[in-house]
Amino acid sequence: MALPYTTGGAPSRAASDDVPRYARPAPRPAETRSGHARAEPQTTTASAAQHGNGRHTAKHGSVDLEALTTQRLQPMKRALKNGKVVLRNDRLLVLDLTTSGTVVAMDEHQREIYEFKRPIPAIESLSIHDASRVYPWDMASLSERVAKVVRVACRCVSYLLSQQRRIKIATPQGRGYMFDDQNTFKVAFFNGVSVELSRAKMEATVVIPSNKDLPDEIQKIPLRPADLPLSPQEEEEDIDYDGGPQRNTWDLRVPDKLRGIWDHAREVVRQMCVFDSVLREFEDGGRMAALYEGQIQFPVDLRWGWDPTAEYVPPGLARCRAEKPGAAYGRGTGAVGRPLSTAVHTTGSTTVVGGRSGRHQQQPLPQQQPQSAQEQWGEHLLDRRTVDDTPTRRLNLGPITRLVEEFNRAPKPAAAKAAPAGNSNFLHTPGSLMRTPAGIAKDAAAHEAMLQAFDGACFIPSVGWCIAAEGKDPDDYLITILFCDGCRMLVKAKRQVVCYRDDAAEYDDLPFDHSMPVRVKERLAWLPRFLAAMGLGT
Repeated sequence: MALPYTTGGAPSRAASDDVPRYARPAPRPAETRSGHARAEPQTTTASAAQHGNGRHTAKHGSVDLEALTTQRLQPMKRALKNGKVVLRNDRLLVLDLTTSGTVVAMDEHQREIYEFKRPIPAIESLSIHDASRVYPWDMASLSERVAKVVRVACRCVSYLLSQQRRIKIATPQGRGYMFDDQNTFKVAFFNGVSVELSRAKMEATVVIPSNKDLPDEIQKIPLRPADLPLSPQEEEEDIDYDGGPQRNTWDLRVPDKLRGIWDHAREVVRQMCVFDSVLREFEDGGRMAALYEGQIQFPVDLRWGWDPTAEYVPPGLARCRAEKPGAAYGRGTGAVGRPLSTAVHTTGSTTVVGGRSGRHQQQPLPQQQPQSAQEQWGEHLLDRRTVDDTPTRRLNLGPITRLVEEFNRAPKPAAAKAAPAGNSNFLHTPGSLMRTPAGIAKDAAAHEAMLQAFDGACFIPSVGWCIAAEGKDPDDYLITILFCDGCRMLVKAKRQVVCYRDDAAEYDDLPFDHSMPVRVKERLAWLPRFLAAMGLGT
């Protein structure tokens, strides 16, 4: 009986006639997360951006705008066969087709579609206020001319997302990838062999490189739902065919020389599918999504042999801390059993600082690279509490200037121990408390830099204080902002990251990009005003 594959092409007719029915599953449309059927791809070539690849395209060319997202795409400009598509820094998607008399812009956040009449200025300077007409985020309300352009834009986004890696894993024999459309898997072995599995086509393509000047050998293997599960539920079910359950029968489809490659590829895909179900629990508002906030940073690295029962938090998420009554005044603790952060309140014209008395815990930030003394001082200021331990454990409230005075005060000199009489080697004893001239000069320079930082501090009424410390490099600034409502923010200009603390959440080393949480973006919007007030805006 002939094998159901051929070298370099699709299965022949003669081979297909001898293949059992369970080896040739009927084509079934891929399913979206919401359970709706998704149309099959029309093409797999590089021109898929013009013809669509199925993520947002259903039958008869309709488009699901609710599924359209450009969140994972970076600002870009791509040339099409009959125009160009541009994703600007403000997340405005602009499509300019030469065959259309209009230019269409789509704002995913405002959920509006804008139509512009030609001629138009440069796309980078295009303003939505100059639009000739504004449409709601609904395909039914669009004119035929605009709907045609929107369909092309959605297909471009769909194609670009299909090239984005969602999960990557390093295996003992190579590397595996799962792409953002969640229909395509690829396993690349160290010996050059690659396996690509497609849910949409229900087919696996094995490419074996040639050692000579001959074309690579290509083996195409038909898949069953059990080989490439469409969902965790289907993976657990036994699928009944005419000959009974054939869940693990591969002998008629995979030759012996590919058996090891095939088994390893299936194991890689299985681990990525299980791991993807955990990620979807965070993305789709599952049980774990209520405990964390932020946005997952893709692609996500998966460790080989990952334990599904172990607790896992994707990168980019931070745990929410529940706030109890009175916690803002330092009378309670957070959800993780640690004192809540300092709260700053405004009473009339006097700004006061409150915290939990008798406690001072400095939470170390995860260091991706060695931190300088300047950054350590800024993080210490971020978690600083100006409270005293009193027998009655009452809060010691004072003006914000107490915080400045505390840092302006010269450090207390360490008490030097008296040298024993007759011991002439005391000055050369390792670990002695005698201060060298170099150490004294270093402390004086650090103290002077600290005084200069507080001399240039800026206060905006009803907002808070901003303190900037300058490093050795011209662009190396450490900016600390203490808001009047208790929020604290530390901006590291050279590393382009920000640390944030409030009574509900805390974030460490957030990058400056669109994945930043909304609450941090709102606080960061005050940074330009503080910099302008301190003369650092230019």
